[in-house]
Amino acid sequence: MESKEFDESCVDQFASAMKKKLAKKREEGRGGWSNKEDCPKDRLIKMLSDHLDKGDPIDVANFAMMLWVRGEDTVCDKDQLPEQAYACPECGSDMTPSDEADSESKPWYCHECRFNEPKANR
Repeated sequence: MESKEFDESCVDQFASAMKKKLAKKREEGRGGWSNKEDCPKDRLIKMLSDHLDKGDPIDVANFAMMLWVRGEDTVCDKDQLPEQAYACPECGSDMTPSDEADSESKPWYCHECRFNEPKANR
């Protein structure tokens, strides 16, 4: 079994990596996650979900931390989302829901740069 010291060292290392990533994103002009009006819960959940596919666990942990600090869970009512709720992470344009009948597509995609475009349209 792992020791308490090892566990705590790993948590400290991970927290340090999270802080570095947050600092880098602040330098790039990102922020505002603590304001629930400017950054609704569903937007944070969507960003967390999108970052699972990108492969960086530090990003996922930072989005989870943001929700946790705000006292929110990770349950998202997709039926309550507005039609154009998210900005494309590639070009910044509004993303729209993809065809739910297309099981190969991601839930949202961008018409402008084709980010997450359903395979049927490629």
